Amino acid sequence: MTTKPRQFVAFAGHNLIARGTLEGVVLLCKQRLDEGEDQRIALYDDGNGGAVDVDFHGTVETVIENLADHPLASPPSPA
Repeated sequence: MTTKPRQFVAFAGHNLIARGTLEGVVLLCKQRLDEGEDQRIALYDDGNGGAVDVDFHGTVETVIENLADHPLASPPSPA
């Protein structure tokens, strides 16, 4: 049985700006922050509504790389 990847949502202020995998949502949020987003960005687990803490400091590559250690990150695909 195939399990569906965990889904996440992100808001800038009250506006939904992204929905998808953790990596995809974080990437879109980081891009918006780098473009000067002035609203507070909040990420949530779409399944349980829990807040998700992500460190957006550094380059896009650094932020995505750091997700490998995030407790909610998808496990790597088998080779």
